[in-house]
Amino acid sequence: MPYLFGDHNRKDVTVKGTIDKLGYVPGETITGKLEIENPRRILLKKLRLSLVQESRIECNTHKVTILEMILPTITNTNQELIVERFSLPIPPTYMAPSYQFMGGFHCTANVNISYMLEFDVKVEGMFTNLNINIPITLGTEFDANPNGHKLHEASKAYPNFVSYHPEIVDDPQYNPPPYSSVS
Repeated sequence: MPYLFGDHNRKDVTVKGTIDKLGYVPGETITGKLEIENPRRILLKKLRLSLVQESRIECNTHKVTILEMILPTITNTNQELIVERFSLPIPPTYMAPSYQFMGGFHCTANVNISYMLEFDVKVEGMFTNLNINIPITLGTEFDANPNGHKLHEASKAYPNFVSYHPEIVDDPQYNPPPYSSVS
């Protein structure tokens, strides 16, 4: 489902937008639409769009910008209304998936890997910049065959289900014993 976001500043600059979804895998493209209302025609210096990974292991935090782009049509402009489509391709290289773990045997460990889509709008004036952060989920691989994991019609079980035997689903010889014989 599309995700809606927005923010405004004290100079009445309003940023609204949508992205097509919140979950991605490497190789996919994040696409969306931005709408910027600037009724006072304040100078918009630039809009930077970034994909950022934050890794937190116990109390150690590491933040890495995976990719970044500046939208060229929103650079040094004072237009009253800007409607812009954007696309940000996620590199097809291996990246750790979004992950959260808390536990352990002898001592607990706290591990969190998260991703953020950041929109930074630099606006003329003091304390007028807009920063919008959208948490997204990054998976590990893309399923090129979406029908490969369909439920088996007779058993309603997935093909990788442990007791999946489509050839014996309707055979009465494999039915469990009646309840009365067990009690």
